[in-house]
Amino acid sequence: MDVSPGRVSQIENGDLDANEVATLSRYARALGVRLRIIFDYGNDLRQIA
Repeated sequence: MDVSPGRVSQIENGDLDANEVATLSRYARALGVRLRIIFDYGNDLRQIA
């Protein structure tokens, strides 16, 4: 997975401030899912990744 157990625990517990996009991307890839990053402007959603 190339993500430390401590970092996995942070992700699973919602501690996302401690994570970088690259780490989240590796975690998603290991789970077989796609990482999506979306900015929510109220009535306008913009996906950036």
